[in-house]
Amino acid sequence: ELKKSLYFIFCFSLFYTCKTDIQPLKFESILVENDFDADISLIYEEAKPINDISKVINNTIKSQIIHSIDPGKNSSSFESPLKEFNTEYLKFIKEFPDAPLAKWELHVKTEKLYQSKAIITMAISTYEYRGGAHGNEQIKLININAKNGDLIKTSELINDTLALKEIAQSFFIKELQLNKKNEKPEDYFYGKPFHLPRNIGLSETGMIMLYNTYEIASYAQGYTEFIIPYENTISLLEFN
Repeated sequence: ELKKSLYFIFCFSLFYTCKTDIQPLKFESILVENDFDADISLIYEEAKPINDISKVINNTIKSQIIHSIDPGKNSSSFESPLKEFNTEYLKFIKEFPDAPLAKWELHVKTEKLYQSKAIITMAISTYEYRGGAHGNEQIKLININAKNGDLIKTSELINDTLALKEIAQSFFIKELQLNKKNEKPEDYFYGKPFHLPRNIGLSETGMIMLYNTYEIASYAQGYTEFIIPYENTISLLEFN
């Protein structure tokens, strides 16, 4: 009887553990559809299933998207900055009816780049065109604490930024050599010393270093992006 009781307790415990184990979050693409005069689109990823953690994660993603669209304001919904962009477009074509009729554009899309039990890295791509020779495109990398949904600052992600700077500089030089564009480190950073990018994130193969257009080089040179393998950075990471 004792053996039967112990067996029952073991099976019940195993079943209970499996039932209460937190299942990994999955991300589903959501399309925000609206009728706008300007060419506007927004596709973002939402964590599922909805629970206490995923709600915080989704709010973090949402607030970062809104900040990417309209850095100067703290809107609580996507609708407000999208409508404001459309309103500005309508105001422009009313004030300048003889201007070229190219539609203004605003396109925002997120992409999950990395996910572990500790951290989620998401890229937010924003393309904005308000007339002129070309539009403006920016990519923002955000790192989210997978356990509580909070945004992770670079200073919280990396324990030694000076050591990372040295490693990153060597890989930056290697990247220039691999591109074979006859470019030198002196052609970047506008005459200033090498510095880490504003956007640092994680991928399956290593740490992403991303410099946006104009950050360290001209529009013609575009993005500068390279990956440092984890074997070179694992000791510097607070999350992995």
